[in-house]
Amino acid sequence: MGLNNYDIKEIKITFKMASMNPKYKGNANKIIRILADEYKVSFDRIYKIIFGKKVNLNIGANLRILRMKRNLTQHEVAKALGLYYQTIGYWENNKSSPCGNKLEKLAKFYDVPVEDITESK
Repeated sequence: MGLNNYDIKEIKITFKMASMNPKYKGNANKIIRILADEYKVSFDRIYKIIFGKKVNLNIGANLRILRMKRNLTQHEVAKALGLYYQTIGYWENNKSSPCGNKLEKLAKFYDVPVEDITESK
């Protein structure tokens, strides 16, 4: 099923409204997953509609490399950042991607520029 212009506009508005809800604060990926299920399209398609770009599949590999270079477990990274270890696993396996403040927290934690996480090597 394709999305028409009305669907795309509705997706953007729904995302914006949901982002303001404290229940989803800082969890854009959860909103995107819900919208993807609702409109029966891929996570990547909704992500591109909202952010205007594709999900970078290098992020997961980059995060895993940064973690392993420091001999850290997913649990240790999650605890240091105040996240669930499953979240780190999802990011490393490209099931979702960190965005906004989480991406900045990761960069600060690993003491690297954000581009080291988001760009392909």
